[in-house]
Amino acid sequence: AGALQQIRRRSAAAGGAGQPARVEQAGRTAEGQLEADGAMYMDGLSLYDKLVACNDSTIAGAISTSLETYKQAFRLYGPRGVIVSFNGGKDAVVIMHLARAALAKYCHDNGLPQQRLRVIYFLSKHEFPEVKEFVESQVSLYNLELQTYETDFVSGLTACIASEGGGVPKGGVPNGQEKAPITLGFVLGTRKGDPNCGEQNHFEPSSEWMPPFMRINPILKWDYGQVWRFILWAPLAYPSLYDRGYTSLGGTHDTWENPHLKCPDGGYLPAHLLSDWSLERSGRSARRVSSVDCELQMIDDGGFRVEEAKTVGLVVVGDEILKGRTCDTNTPFATSKFREVGMRLKRISVVPDIEDDIVEEIRRQVSSCDVVVTSGGLGPTHDDVTLYAVARALGQRMVQNAEMVNLIREKKRLRVCAEKGE
Repeated sequence: AGALQQIRRRSAAAGGAGQPARVEQAGRTAEGQLEADGAMYMDGLSLYDKLVACNDSTIAGAISTSLETYKQAFRLYGPRGVIVSFNGGKDAVVIMHLARAALAKYCHDNGLPQQRLRVIYFLSKHEFPEVKEFVESQVSLYNLELQTYETDFVSGLTACIASEGGGVPKGGVPNGQEKAPITLGFVLGTRKGDPNCGEQNHFEPSSEWMPPFMRINPILKWDYGQVWRFILWAPLAYPSLYDRGYTSLGGTHDTWENPHLKCPDGGYLPAHLLSDWSLERSGRSARRVSSVDCELQMIDDGGFRVEEAKTVGLVVVGDEILKGRTCDTNTPFATSKFREVGMRLKRISVVPDIEDDIVEEIRRQVSSCDVVVTSGGLGPTHDDVTLYAVARALGQRMVQNAEMVNLIREKKRLRVCAEKGE
């Protein structure tokens, strides 16, 4: 009660013309909103105390780094200038709760009225119903200030920044304009190893082709195991899909259970039991086939044809090229052929004959290209690991091709007959 009275006094003292309008929950009175703010303020402070007292060596250091990142974010952009991307996935769950705690602590230490945590949700037409329901439940439970955009990430982010008065023209601030438009910080659940993460830091300016904003990556150096360790330690609610074998959530059109969690009885283990964290995205692909026990003839018959494929990625495998021992003649040839059929070459990458490197590059390209083509790394030597890497990257298992097996057997039979003079 005392804390709530303190919040009321701070709110009254700060209620000048420069204060942003408060967005209230539907059907909630101003007094009810204040009560909710107070409850979440206390809950956030309680969570912060629990986080800093964490003695689990697996996650304690990661938590500390994340809270420091948030502290600097709120210092630089203020509570209203920091918006958390909350898509309902496991990483979003982590950054949202860390943000709640850090925001409460920031307001407490700086004598500010508690602000509702601002979150943004990009609602796709392919969204899982379970995820949408989860997001809505968390927004209500934790009194979050939600902005929803029924569009893709870039379009939604652009619209959000424009609505906040952000976005600097390419020519700079026009003459006569008193100040530059506001710059916002968007908190993302990006982690090292994610597609398109590249060499980002905890604070990373937006790309030149996007409106100006600051990417804030509080869990950038967390790994898959730490994410689940934190969720289970806290403990925090998460979408039920993770208990049914899903490990990385996209949309209903490109996400399914991780095959590496499949049980003999046909069911799936929960996501936190995935032992090989590099296989986190094995359930993600734009093209799911009904069975991995397929024959090459199926491809010839169009069984895996991708309709309206527009972009292609090329993965060139070979130490010989990287060491300058041979010229890459396949890439120019492939590029011209792609152009002939109207496909845009989106990415070319040359990687060594190292399975992990090939797996990482294939996963990166599969997430952004309609078709991925590999070149090299196929042959009779022991280091030709491309097939194994492709299978691992796509979460498939290696199977024998019956036609090829029969051909090898026939060749062997003919050779034996020739040696016997038959």
